[in-house]
Amino acid sequence: MTFFSRFRRIIALTYGVIFFCAIALLWVLYKENLEGRLSSLRLRLLEQTQALDYLLRIRYDAVNGMRLQAEDFIKTPFAFSDINTLALESSADGSYFHLDAPKTHFQLVGNITGLGAVENLKEEVWEEIHMAYALNPLFKVIKENIKTTSSLRYISKSGFQNLYPWTTSFQARFQPTLLHEEAFSSALPSHNPKREIFWTDAFVSQQTGELMQTCSAPVYRGNRFLGIVALDFTLEAVDYFIDSIYYRNGRLLVVNDKGTVVSDTEDDNEKTRLIRAHEILPKALSLERILSYEEHSLTEDNGYWVYRARTDFAPWNVLFYINSTDLGIATLLHVGPSVLFVLIFGMLFLLFTNKLISREFINPTQRLVSHISEKGQGKDGQSYDDIQEPWHTWFDAVSQVFEQNRALVLKLEEHIQTLDAKVQERTKEISKKNEALQRALVDLRKAQQQVIVQEKLAGLGAITAGIAHEIKNPLNFIINFSEVCQEFTEEAKALLKQIEQENLVPEYYGELNNLITTIAHNMQRIDQHAHRADSIVKSMLVHAKGGTDVEQDTDINQLLDENTILAISAFRSQGISPAVEKSFTPTLIIKVYRQALGRVLLNMIHNACYALNQKKLTQGDKFDPVLSISTKRDQGMIEIRIKDNGPGIPFSVKKRIFDPFFTTKPAGSGTGLGLSLSYDIIVNQHHGTLAVESQEGQFTEFIIRIPEKKP
Repeated sequence: MTFFSRFRRIIALTYGVIFFCAIALLWVLYKENLEGRLSSLRLRLLEQTQALDYLLRIRYDAVNGMRLQAEDFIKTPFAFSDINTLALESSADGSYFHLDAPKTHFQLVGNITGLGAVENLKEEVWEEIHMAYALNPLFKVIKENIKTTSSLRYISKSGFQNLYPWTTSFQARFQPTLLHEEAFSSALPSHNPKREIFWTDAFVSQQTGELMQTCSAPVYRGNRFLGIVALDFTLEAVDYFIDSIYYRNGRLLVVNDKGTVVSDTEDDNEKTRLIRAHEILPKALSLERILSYEEHSLTEDNGYWVYRARTDFAPWNVLFYINSTDLGIATLLHVGPSVLFVLIFGMLFLLFTNKLISREFINPTQRLVSHISEKGQGKDGQSYDDIQEPWHTWFDAVSQVFEQNRALVLKLEEHIQTLDAKVQERTKEISKKNEALQRALVDLRKAQQQVIVQEKLAGLGAITAGIAHEIKNPLNFIINFSEVCQEFTEEAKALLKQIEQENLVPEYYGELNNLITTIAHNMQRIDQHAHRADSIVKSMLVHAKGGTDVEQDTDINQLLDENTILAISAFRSQGISPAVEKSFTPTLIIKVYRQALGRVLLNMIHNACYALNQKKLTQGDKFDPVLSISTKRDQGMIEIRIKDNGPGIPFSVKKRIFDPFFTTKPAGSGTGLGLSLSYDIIVNQHHGTLAVESQEGQFTEFIIRIPEKKP
């Protein structure tokens, strides 16, 4: 695939990316706008719920005020002299009483009607009638301030009512059925023990045919239930408030606790029949499920967005629902034109840019590539006179470059012809140098081996005098005890000869037995000192042994003992015999290079004895030299510690202690290779570590750690 075909694919891909970005932008804007619409809708519904609550609170407070006023009036002492001011009259048949002819203007009072004749009323009933009559001024104020009020009533369980505004007893008077209506029965202590204000279900007025609602409250005298105060009002104000709200594609309902629709945005205000919520709600929604939703929030349910809020002063619920699809389409129609404009603009801009880039860059570049390809094949190439600037200069430059390259190729071919001869000559020189380097390497290895041998010989030389002294002592013992044994043997022979010749008594056998016992004891001493000399000689032979060293099973503790004896023996002739403290882990048998590791241990112990001897020379008899040697296993490693309480190592010396040819001993006393070779044996040959810890004037401790290779 050429660059230019890739460019066209990139352009096509860019169109796709722009289209995808437009779709993504549309989705993002749609989601943001939808969320914004839902949030704004929720806030509007919340505000309108609060406004509706304010309307209901006015009626709630009015009923509560009537109840408080009634309970306050009933406590006021009643004078029977006030009876005549009420102007109550009995009906002709004495079945009921009324206030058809009040002494004040009828607009200021309500009509008090009840069962029975006035003459038969008890004192407590008169007190209650007086209280009901005293409520008329409050009734008048409420009627004037709440325009949708149809009537205000006080209904007593004693069988009378005060109905405001005033109407004749022929139009409306107290009936026993009033005590069974919801407005009264719901106030009874058995139904309303908490004495709360309550609301009845909506009903149709028989006089006007309008939908109405009653808000009632029980009235008590102490703990005795007297009756109710009630406010009957039309739903005109609620309908007006709901109708003033416009929700496109949505519907707002006010539903009471009985499931009756109190108000509806799609109501034509002429319906005078009771409608239940389930008759209006879509089939996908149910009132019971809606009432279970969280208040003051929009919930998506079966393709609808639903809002539910309960009013504070009435058992009503404000319900709103809108089809999710309708809301989505409205949102899409709102954001779609903007995204479409951006998409069209982006496509046109990209198309124009593509044309411009193709004309100014892609087509000239494609021709330039073809021109370079033809020149590379040795062709003259097509004419480029029609190419505009600055591309014409590029074509000229390419032609010049290819001409110069042809000239360079010719020169290069000439150089190649002479290059082989020069390479062969140089190869011979390098071969000679390699041979010289190989010989130098062999010589270096020989020199290294000689250095190692010299270091071994130097170590042997350092301990030779002490070894000789150590061997001389047991040899002297052997010689002395041998001479004594010869004398005892001669005595024993003479005694035996005397016993045979003179036939002596048996007591001479006791003397002979003592001679033989003494000879045997001396022979044991001879054997003991001979083994001691043999041990020293063996240790020295192991250290001095040459040849190739190979890994072999070695008892580390035994190897330490052998080299300790060898090293200490070298210093006994100088008057230094340190106390040796051993702390060995038993059975430390591993594979090591025995000769090499033995040289390391001998060197370490010899250096420790040397340091102890130097400190002994400076401090005298008050110094007690101690050499501590320990072994242990530690996480797959064998650790050997060699510690002395000598003068320690200064910090400046400690940094260079493992450097080749570095020594602190006097000239001629050391080569400076002992610790360097020891470091090489432990680190490179045994793949372990060698470290030193020291405190000047106190101690020096070498720590050897080698991997545990079990046999």
